[in-house]
Amino acid sequence: LQFLAALGDVLMTSLDVEETLCNVAELVVPDLADLCVIAVAGDDRRMRRLAITQHGDFVDERFVALGSVVDPEGGSAIAHVVRTEDTLYRPIVDAPGPDEPWPVPPVLEQDYRTRSLICVPLRARSGVVGALALVSWQRSYTPDDVELAKEIAYRCAFAVDSAVLYRRSEDDRANLALISHIGEELASTLDLDEAVERVVLGLVPTLADEAEVWLAH
Repeated sequence: LQFLAALGDVLMTSLDVEETLCNVAELVVPDLADLCVIAVAGDDRRMRRLAITQHGDFVDERFVALGSVVDPEGGSAIAHVVRTEDTLYRPIVDAPGPDEPWPVPPVLEQDYRTRSLICVPLRARSGVVGALALVSWQRSYTPDDVELAKEIAYRCAFAVDSAVLYRRSEDDRANLALISHIGEELASTLDLDEAVERVVLGLVPTLADEAEVWLAH
């Protein structure tokens, strides 16, 4: 309950999806996991790992990179969960199966006994928009841990949804303001060349880096 209260505070601090998810991952590690990875689909529909946090004792540069794209047809835990929309729970990772390319940290290579994995989907209003993966090298996850991971994912998905809706409303507001501005500029002159110039100046750089107007005579 204390963790969920802290999570609520983190999710309310920003409407920036990447910043919010990074803060969530930093909250999760090391209390709940030695490694936390959160992947979310962007506007281009591609799934990217937006948050990766490692336990300080197990930092390893061989882990997947922040911002890397998840192959939707690949064998990773995140790809598997997004495809199936089901939770992946592996109390002990001791056999081949859906898993990220997370190698054993060097500090554990001589005494490697346990790796435990939970990967849960992020379900938004529009469907599954990503996945949350927790990895531990120190203990085996329990069904209670799975339920907590699901609650974290649910709240993260809600935060992602809220950020997307906010961004869309801001984009709509900016588009209406642009149309209103251009309308006012056009209403203030009857000179064709000046009107065209004002349209172009209104479009750059708000809507485009370059704009041209071609007129048929």
